[in-house]
Amino acid sequence: MTGAGQRTELVSPYQIQVSYGASQGIARGTGADWFGPLNPLSPIAPPDVAGRRFDYPPGYNLNTRPRAYEPIGFHELRGFADAYDLLRLVIETRKDQMERQRWRIRPRHSPSSPARGGGLGRGRSGASLDADTRARIAAIEHFFQKPDGVTRWKTWLRALLEDMFVIDAATLFCQRTRSGQLFALHQLDGATIKRVIDDWGRTPQPYYDADGAIVYPPAYQQVLKGMPAVNYSARDIIYRPRNVRAHKVYGYSPVQQVLMTVNIALRRQLWTWSHVQ
Repeated sequence: MTGAGQRTELVSPYQIQVSYGASQGIARGTGADWFGPLNPLSPIAPPDVAGRRFDYPPGYNLNTRPRAYEPIGFHELRGFADAYDLLRLVIETRKDQMERQRWRIRPRHSPSSPARGGGLGRGRSGASLDADTRARIAAIEHFFQKPDGVTRWKTWLRALLEDMFVIDAATLFCQRTRSGQLFALHQLDGATIKRVIDDWGRTPQPYYDADGAIVYPPAYQQVLKGMPAVNYSARDIIYRPRNVRAHKVYGYSPVQQVLMTVNIALRRQLWTWSHVQ
């Protein structure tokens, strides 16, 4: 140090050690940080961004085409599933297997017993149920005999499985009575449903406003003639993709998983057909 009438001392740079502490980031000045990783850049996003599911494009909800940011569209998936006969046979076989499955309705707390095909009170668990529970189970079983009020269970199920296997967008519209009770489950074409996401990349859920009233924000849009035609909330429709991934909005169907194999097989069939001619 230098100063008027003060003693001068020289400090070697090798005697200086600086530590920023853990609160400032990665510990520095320990010697091990020589050409080290350094501290990360400070985040520029507000704290409310925490929890965002994936890095979606800005203005994602403005696009009017379902599956707009996916490399393969719904119509292409259906085209491949119908064009390749072996793939169609696999899909129909799976639908046949699911159609043959027997089912029954029983309370969760009832003793487990093997399913023997859809009857209320059948088996050992039915004897211990009270009258109200048996009546409710009978109503549910009667409902699922014709879920949409017209189509029988097996045919209704096959149509739902078709959208699950091919486009992974099984969709049901919940028709309700004036009192809000579920009346019928109508299948919608999943290829016409565009998903809406909130700020965190998830499906908007109902919430309570300042007055305590429940609000149902749009969670899905049905696109007809290339334009958004109807808004649906999470209460209006049941949209259930089977194979979901964190970085995607739409499901990853079995047909899409074998798309390269199907493409090669179709080209081989065309080549064989051209030589036969």
